[in-house]
Amino acid sequence: MEKLKTKKGMKYRESIYINGRKKNSPSFSRKTDARKWKVEMEAKKNKGLLEEIGIVKKDIPLFKDYALQWLDTVKVYQLTPSTLQTYRAELRNHIFPMTKLLKLNEIQREHGEALLSKMIQNGHKPKGCNKVLGVFKSILLHAEDEELITKSPLRRVKKLKEIGKPPKFWSSMEINQFLRVNQNHEYYYLF
Repeated sequence: MEKLKTKKGMKYRESIYINGRKKNSPSFSRKTDARKWKVEMEAKKNKGLLEEIGIVKKDIPLFKDYALQWLDTVKVYQLTPSTLQTYRAELRNHIFPMTKLLKLNEIQREHGEALLSKMIQNGHKPKGCNKVLGVFKSILLHAEDEELITKSPLRRVKKLKEIGKPPKFWSSMEINQFLRVNQNHEYYYLF
């Protein structure tokens, strides 16, 4: 309970949390009125009557529908046509089979981890797996920004470690050939 000092004396205010957000009561001159408001709001919250307390619960779409909408509205102007086509293929081939008919709020961290392990078992390289995971994460972060989910479940799913290519060194024969060809170059002495 908050105590607020005003010119007219003390006021009291309660708050409740709905979907991770704090909703404050109006200020009351008596503590009992503030407590009564909180009890009423908690009861409405528990019954699912969010519309009555000023918070309308949004319909949560299927992941598949939301992902396609995300591609067609958000990413269509940000990506080249070939990248957009690649994203569609990644969704169709890897992500949609894992999510099937799940709603956005039903996706768990395990779905992201299962996606990575399945791709590795199928012989995909870590770089490709990370790319698909990035698309999956981007969709869920956008849903979080749109307040369809409270927090992206894939936030803590880590990318796979990519093995870089070993450095390639020239042989002495290749070095000599390079120097012979560039013998008359103005920066020859720097080579």
